[in-house]
Amino acid sequence: MRLLMGSGALALLILGTGGTAVAAAPDPEDPLAVAVEPVNAGKIKDDQFFTSLRISPGRPRQDSDVRLIVRCPKKATDAVVFSKVLNDAGVRRHSTALGIGLNEDKYGHDTEDVGFDAPLGPRRVWMKCIKIDVDKETRSRKIEVISRARTAVLVRRYSKWQH
Repeated sequence: MRLLMGSGALALLILGTGGTAVAAAPDPEDPLAVAVEPVNAGKIKDDQFFTSLRISPGRPRQDSDVRLIVRCPKKATDAVVFSKVLNDAGVRRHSTALGIGLNEDKYGHDTEDVGFDAPLGPRRVWMKCIKIDVDKETRSRKIEVISRARTAVLVRRYSKWQH
């Protein structure tokens, strides 16, 4: 089935329609040439409300490491990630909170290990971007949730061949 679909795609590329898409400036001599601009050109970088959470690999094994990459809105000062996958070995609590500091571009990253006794199967991972204001005199903190994001990871069984 895949071979059939691949050969059909190859035939389409070879035969084609003969038309071209211009990515930069159109040719002034060609009346049918149109300038094509990417859909998200420059919007994501300037967007002050963009929130994302990425975990790689998406299918970690027990007793392995995962990389967490977060991006929060401009108003946020920190990010907090919650998941049962991040629990230490032997801990039975619902989820463990992991605080991630953000740089001036509002990106943050951390590496965390998946315990050898982490529950198998799909697991949810939540993130909150927060803004923390500290009163200098009383040292009381005010925590405000700016945005939220969630994703899932699939925890696979430990393999002795992974190390």
